[in-house]
Amino acid sequence: MAARPVRTSRGAKVRRTQVGADVRTIKEWARANGYEVNDRGRIPNHIREAFEAAN
Repeated sequence: MAARPVRTSRGAKVRRTQVGADVRTIKEWARANGYEVNDRGRIPNHIREAFEAAN
């Protein structure tokens, strides 16, 4: 069987996030640059964007 696109119960397409840099790498960079980041959980978008802009 071929793979099918994933859709929600309402028929909308599901958008997958991009695979980017390793989470640990981004958190280490953020701490070194003065951002407060939790050891667990998601990385806020503004920190991820700052990391991508710097690298």
